[in-house]
Amino acid sequence: MQSEPVKRHCKSELFNILSWGGGKRYYREEELHSNILAWLFHPKESHGLGAKAAHAFFSRINPEISLGSDYRVTREASKTNSGRYRKADIIIESDHEYIAIENKWKARLSHGQMSDTYERFRATAEKKGKRFVYIVLAKSSQINIDEKTPHLLTNYSVICDVIRELLPFGTESPAMLLKEYAILLSEKASNLKTCRAD
Repeated sequence: MQSEPVKRHCKSELFNILSWGGGKRYYREEELHSNILAWLFHPKESHGLGAKAAHAFFSRINPEISLGSDYRVTREASKTNSGRYRKADIIIESDHEYIAIENKWKARLSHGQMSDTYERFRATAEKKGKRFVYIVLAKSSQINIDEKTPHLLTNYSVICDVIRELLPFGTESPAMLLKEYAILLSEKASNLKTCRAD
């Protein structure tokens, strides 16, 4: 359940949380978190942070990732191959990097999901001549990870850290939303250290 400040700010023109949830009155929590993160990572969005959020996030999970200031953020990107459909919750693409983020707030990874998603988006990155990075952002340490698929595994405590670091830079309304969002994540997300599986 959302606290009053979040409800209040989400009703404003700047924060239409229904549109973040796909325009539906009832939306999956995972969809909402993905939309908020895509908004936060986008350098030209209304939060006034520019590329700071994405840079702070990636510097914590893999300092080798270098986006620059001009990159694209796409929500719900999908690829099909031989009739099989796979999606990435967020795609971030710069001149040299192609990053797929799999957001797992509640849902579990289905059998073969990681390897299929990895291969489809890796092939796209390869065609574009870009380095591919596959990130699994999980709420719980109990997520069923396919250790054979190259990925970076992290959790929402990293997002909380990023938000707390950036709050002084944001404008007043986005700062209120981000404070409340950080509190929500702190209450609901379990601790999981950022790690890499090669």
